[in-house]
Amino acid sequence: MVHWMRVGFVHGVMNTDNMSILGLTIDYGPYGWIDDFDLDWTPNTTDAEGKRYAFGKQPQVAQWNLLQLANAIYTLTGNSQPLQQSLENYQTQYHRDYHQMMADKLGLTSFNPKTDISVVQ
Repeated sequence: MVHWMRVGFVHGVMNTDNMSILGLTIDYGPYGWIDDFDLDWTPNTTDAEGKRYAFGKQPQVAQWNLLQLANAIYTLTGNSQPLQQSLENYQTQYHRDYHQMMADKLGLTSFNPKTDISVVQ
């Protein structure tokens, strides 16, 4: 997901049936790349009003998809703790990797939240 955000790729319809259990995405449908930086842009004309799959929402949609998978697995195991931990790990790792990617793009040796968050935003 970080690499999609790095290059401006937008899947367009990244719903649960287009994301495998391995985290791979399939069926790109109306995909595209942003020309101008716009977190709300989507190549999917049927998503233009709600913009559920817009460029800036992709990390959250991936996490929502993972939550749906965790809910399905929970019905088999009855143990939510490792599933909750995995969802938290996704969010932590995504933010860490995203911030490092942005630091790399800006020529910074590392990401310092105290000084760099405003530049990245």
